[in-house]
Amino acid sequence: VSAENEILGVVTEGNLTALTMSGRVSGSDPVTKALYSQFRQVSMTTPLTDLARIFDRDHFALVVTTQRRYSSAGCPPTEHSIVSGVVS
Repeated sequence: VSAENEILGVVTEGNLTALTMSGRVSGSDPVTKALYSQFRQVSMTTPLTDLARIFDRDHFALVVTTQRRYSSAGCPPTEHSIVSGVVS
């Protein structure tokens, strides 16, 4: 997740193992070197037929929901996406 609260990617065990075994990453590298960035974001109301089509191209999808955050009085609320699940 970036400083702006955007999802940059996911590290899966399989992808991390493949990258490590091929020598493309090492144990001292930052997580960002092993991010798997090909994924889609879906909502809780995404129809299963749409999800099936997503799986034709992507290995997994992140289920996101919107969260409203309130700060001090007089400031408008801000909305942020949070990951509520992973589907594969």
